[in-house]
Amino acid sequence: MQTLDQNPVLPHFGSSKTCLTGPPAGGTHKWMLMKRRFGRLPLLFPAAALFASPLSGQSAVSEPPRVLQAIHGAGKAPKIDGFLDDAVWKSADPATDFIQREPNPGTRANYRTVARIVYDDDAVYVALRMLDDRPGEIISRLTRRDDMSSGSDRAGVYFDSYRDRRTAFGFLTTPRGAQVDVQMSDDTREDFTWDAVWEVETQIDSLGWTAEFRIPLSQLRYAGSRDSKTLRWGVQLVREHGRSGEISFWSPFLPNTGRVVSLYGELRGDRVVDAPRRLEVLPYTLAKLTREPGVTTNPFYSRNATAASAGADIKYGITSNLTLTATINPDFGQVEADPSVVNLGSFETFFTEKRPFFTEGSDIFRWALAPEGSMFYSRRIGRAPQRIPSVAAGGFLDTPPSARILAAAKLSGKTGGGWGLGVLHALTEEASAEVSNAQGVITSEPVEPQTNYSVIRLTRDFRNGRSGVGFIGTSTIRNLSDTRLEFLRDRAFTSGINWFHRFGNNQYQSTGWLVGSALHGDFNAINLVKRNSVHRFQRPDAYHIDFDSTATSMYGWAGESTTRRIAGSRVWAAGIGVRSPGFDVNDIGFQSFADLIYTRANFGYRHFKPGTRLRSWTFDSNWIPGWSFGGELLRNTLDATVAATGRNLSTGSLFVQTWLPVTTPWDLRGGPGLKLPMYTDWSLSLATNSRQRVSYDFTNNGTWWREKAGYYFALMPRVTFRPSGATTFSLAPRMIWNRNQAQFIRTQTVGGTPHYIMGDLHQTTGAFVARASFAMSPTLAFDLYAQPFVSGGTYREIKEVTAPGASRYAARYSVFGPDRLSYTPATNRYSVDLQPDGVADFSMPSPNFNVRQLRSNAVMRWEYRPGSTLYLVWTQARDDGRVDNGVSLDRDFDRLFSVAPRNILLLKVSYWLTP
Repeated sequence: MQTLDQNPVLPHFGSSKTCLTGPPAGGTHKWMLMKRRFGRLPLLFPAAALFASPLSGQSAVSEPPRVLQAIHGAGKAPKIDGFLDDAVWKSADPATDFIQREPNPGTRANYRTVARIVYDDDAVYVALRMLDDRPGEIISRLTRRDDMSSGSDRAGVYFDSYRDRRTAFGFLTTPRGAQVDVQMSDDTREDFTWDAVWEVETQIDSLGWTAEFRIPLSQLRYAGSRDSKTLRWGVQLVREHGRSGEISFWSPFLPNTGRVVSLYGELRGDRVVDAPRRLEVLPYTLAKLTREPGVTTNPFYSRNATAASAGADIKYGITSNLTLTATINPDFGQVEADPSVVNLGSFETFFTEKRPFFTEGSDIFRWALAPEGSMFYSRRIGRAPQRIPSVAAGGFLDTPPSARILAAAKLSGKTGGGWGLGVLHALTEEASAEVSNAQGVITSEPVEPQTNYSVIRLTRDFRNGRSGVGFIGTSTIRNLSDTRLEFLRDRAFTSGINWFHRFGNNQYQSTGWLVGSALHGDFNAINLVKRNSVHRFQRPDAYHIDFDSTATSMYGWAGESTTRRIAGSRVWAAGIGVRSPGFDVNDIGFQSFADLIYTRANFGYRHFKPGTRLRSWTFDSNWIPGWSFGGELLRNTLDATVAATGRNLSTGSLFVQTWLPVTTPWDLRGGPGLKLPMYTDWSLSLATNSRQRVSYDFTNNGTWWREKAGYYFALMPRVTFRPSGATTFSLAPRMIWNRNQAQFIRTQTVGGTPHYIMGDLHQTTGAFVARASFAMSPTLAFDLYAQPFVSGGTYREIKEVTAPGASRYAARYSVFGPDRLSYTPATNRYSVDLQPDGVADFSMPSPNFNVRQLRSNAVMRWEYRPGSTLYLVWTQARDDGRVDNGVSLDRDFDRLFSVAPRNILLLKVSYWLTP
């Protein structure tokens, strides 16, 4: 997990840092095709067809799918024990002749696998026999649920039960019975947050190992067969051999195809099955104890604060393919804490969603705004309050950490005719803060209004999943009955369409979307949006923007179109994207930039034939220019990435990107565009074989500015130790040095003229990320996460922007000398004399800063019966607000651990009920 973000962010829209064509160092889930973003930015690029040759010796042409016959074993269900001796298995057809994807794509697997599938009116049963000539050396690791990082032997099955060739449900295990379930969408996208209730038992014997699955039909979604007498689903079977790293599939799945689910074979059953009754209720109850430091004069303080609550999650299968999911008074106390971040840029920090209700089955609501955003960002629901009441001297404030979600529900599924539906609605209550004045009088003030959030998504597939269209609509409606909340928009809406089309024998694909947005509210609320970091309508040189400060609404639009070659060794993409100045989705989505026109040309090469030293390697390159609607050049970058996997399963990648001189409209926070010097980014990652008992990985990120404008240098090593098949430890120190000669400090208006104050920042950051995981059984696991974090910055000189467009970097600034700048240690403030005439024009606090934080979680998860879970969670946080110059790791870590902690102990129990 990337945990540090101190480098001031520039608009890396479309950066290939997020679109490597090969697996990143450190290893990821390699069974499915890596998601390749060879361009979310769409434009026809006919000349690129010159590169359209398939992988040597491997045809990208579609072939008839394999077929596996499954029998309906009424009254003959096998006993799930891992011993494949039940009579029903002997009568089932075997699936054999698995084909390698790695390391020798297209060749027969070296390690034989035999699979059989039967079903009845309640469940699907799968038997897997993994033969191994050295069974004593099978890599057998036991991990917590959905942990894909172990490098163990693995095997499993995927069902395209909709038979739409785009969606699937996967069930995977290791020789020790660890469970992983995954949902596939859009043919290639994986979602490991999806959870189902199913059984698996495994055995290791003299022939290798076995796995026996029972997957209830109630956990699958299917639309039924158009043939009323037989069952037809898509199916894929997979095996990963731990020692060799060989990955093989029953239905051939080569790395040059750019597809996944549409390559599945076909499962044919001799009888259709009716949808079972699908009603699941998961009530929970929790108890919480909080102990934290405080002052006795604070009326809101209690050294031992206790709390209890209850709620429930409900799933109801309206049909076999449509599911209603609801949550009442949800609690997410078992969710891991967000990492510590120091953000000195002008853009909001993005945090990943970790709350189960919003992560599970979220694929249908996913709509990315390349490269940084999304039409739907579920962390807006239950967000931290957006208003902070003022507190008089001697007073105290008690603010809730988030707006409580009263209830939320979503309806999702897909029909046999190719229609997909997703509807989500959530209601959060009005949040209030308690304010105590110096006399102890307590009043209540609103800090977040009652809000209704809604999303609707509709899709339609054609041509057996090779083409499709979709619609999205979102709304945010706030109850602003209190005038103190009228700085927020009372209504926000978006709507849009998207499309995809695969052609040229499945070797090419075009995608695109078009979206409009509308905001409504008090003119002050609309002005705040127009002036924020996304828009900056107030810029004095934004002549192409009509800034109407009296408007009570704002409208915008955005769109993208991409064409890419997805199959073969030589791949390419080209596209264009547009965001109008008024486009804004941040009431329910995530967006950092507007007022953009950007294009992209991409070329990549993928080599999967093993050589003497390398198992595979890839090359990826991009040219990405971007402009504002006023014609300002905002970005002009060239980048290249090389990634490789060695024969010993070590990995490495190198990314280099050069930014040619551009003008940024963001750095002066509403001031004129500032010309930036040329600079180069790089990222180097190396990792040893993750299957080894001790493995290492190392990442070095950096930026080097021309004209001596600064640098950024980060060292991030990690060591992972697995003393047993059930225990994993990882330690990852982090060190970052950031030198920015033009870090924004503030805008100061003097005599009606704004002055943009910058500084030469010297920042050092240190952190230590520790993780431990111990699995006592497939249903009982303990996980620990801890991150002590310190960061400090000092400003060696303070300056003013005087010529933002000057050709030389140094000519853009005027440094305040001793005759213009004075510092008063007693008040920790600077006085600035702009003229200079001996009279200070303004004063400001010292911008030097220190951040010392500890974030840690210890979670014990016990699934004491199928679907029912007990969580025991201990969370500790430490924060030290003392300000010192610079960073001294010894001093700062000592001070951090000397601060009294905030401890939370939580017990949460849920119980799965089903008819």
